[in-house]
Amino acid sequence: MSEPGVQLAEAAAQLRAAVEDILLRLGVGPAGGTVTRDEALAAGPGAVRWEYNVRAGAAGSVDVAALAAAYRAAGWTVTDRSGPREQAVQLQRDGMALGVHHAAGTVVVGGATPDVPTR
Repeated sequence: MSEPGVQLAEAAAQLRAAVEDILLRLGVGPAGGTVTRDEALAAGPGAVRWEYNVRAGAAGSVDVAALAAAYRAAGWTVTDRSGPREQAVQLQRDGMALGVHHAAGTVVVGGATPDVPTR
């Protein structure tokens, strides 16, 4: 595998682990979720990134605010994107971006790796 391919594969593995960790912290767990995106996408001329999203049902209460506080304490940049009918946060660190949305008994967690140059 080429160097960019190795970098992208490593970044994708880190992204999947981060998404699964969030699902576990929210008490949802990745096993009950449906992967809605797991693919490389062009990120502009000469770059590619990996995107990974999981949608899961949330039977009990989900505390997105506590999750945001934990990630903020761990050095992540946290932006509250909540609206009147959903809890939502954006998490960013080291070029990785993650989004967490909870509304109407459904949790969607996903994100993207930093761009990896292909040249």
